[in-house]
Amino acid sequence: MDVFNGQTFEDVIDKTDITIYPNPTKGQMVVKVEKLPSAARPAEGVKSGIQLFDLQGRLVFETFKLSTYTNVDITHAGAGTYVMRISVGGKTTEWKVVKN
Repeated sequence: MDVFNGQTFEDVIDKTDITIYPNPTKGQMVVKVEKLPSAARPAEGVKSGIQLFDLQGRLVFETFKLSTYTNVDITHAGAGTYVMRISVGGKTTEWKVVKN
């Protein structure tokens, strides 16, 4: 069981369950991707990953190495609202993330 302060947010991309927590965050978050499709793995050539942007569109965090549990560290970023873009197997979803 994961223990944290904040809420859990869930979505599904093409039969892949995605959970992010905690949100709001103090800077450390986890993106959990269950049933990661083989097409999402970098060796297959399909771009999958996580990007986080501030509201001015500046890139704050980026990784293209997805696993079942991917740590997102934005402790260096200021408090505010961000947009997290998660791509899995060529499909994309966006999330609002709040950093306290």
